[in-house]
Amino acid sequence: MTSHSPPIVAVGENSADPHYSPEAESSGRGTVLSSGAVLQLDMWAKEKTSGSVYADISWVGVLDTRIPRTAQSVFGTVVQARELAVSFIGQSLAAGQSISGERVDREVRSFLERSGYGANLRHRTGHGIDQEVHGFGVNLDSVEFPDSRLLLEGSCFSVEPGVYLDDFGMRSEINVYISGGKPVVSGKKPQFELLHF
Repeated sequence: MTSHSPPIVAVGENSADPHYSPEAESSGRGTVLSSGAVLQLDMWAKEKTSGSVYADISWVGVLDTRIPRTAQSVFGTVVQARELAVSFIGQSLAAGQSISGERVDREVRSFLERSGYGANLRHRTGHGIDQEVHGFGVNLDSVEFPDSRLLLEGSCFSVEPGVYLDDFGMRSEINVYISGGKPVVSGKKPQFELLHF
């Protein structure tokens, strides 16, 4: 496998920065892993063969055997938002409706706002994936760069809603492609339970 940059491993307050890097001036420095903190893992890579397509996933956990109620609640909402995106795409395509990346993002964003996290959204719902991790395809985006392009057969993209509070953030990322007029989640089973150590 190969990747153009290292993965994100962010703990505690650093997990509240969706683009955290210990080298970035804005982040200051890394944080020591401590009991009870949220740990965000985000990684992307592709095979070392010509024409390979990236995979880009994100999982999250708590550095404790007990999961705090707030962390569990945020995680549950993020997973619901992720699954809503896939379901909304599938239902729209099954009904013969063309659907844009912008429309999917608005649906997910609306759900997260109704759940009380409107002020805690810091990025779009997803991005195109191809031979580049942030590819040239449709982005699930109604805010940063609204994308009116349609999700067509063969489209490949991430679905990665995130909620970012002051002391931690959580994102759950999967990769989806359109095949046979349906959304297909690539890879193994997505994360449905918080990791805990």
